[in-house]
Amino acid sequence: MALNLAFDAKVNDKEVWRAIEDASLAVLHHLSTTQVAQLEWATMELKPKYVTPRLNTLLVKRALEAIATTNDPVELGDIIQGFRQRKSKDMYQKVRKALIDRH
Repeated sequence: MALNLAFDAKVNDKEVWRAIEDASLAVLHHLSTTQVAQLEWATMELKPKYVTPRLNTLLVKRALEAIATTNDPVELGDIIQGFRQRKSKDMYQKVRKALIDRH
């Protein structure tokens, strides 16, 4: 839903994004790596978004945990794609190292 609101509908309403954040925080531990990457991308698109930095911090934490543990190159690609607007060289280097070391 967040992807649709950010990309297709281009909704940038504070109440909507705060509701998405609240719902996401409640189920963050159940989200797949792909869903984490999608949520990161959706919350970074169409500035300013009305989510708190806490959500993005937790999404980055989940992505870094996935980089450290996954053996799935598709998940690593999803992370790179979803977190591309951050332009974090550290994250890209960790993904690169994971791909080289594990594949």
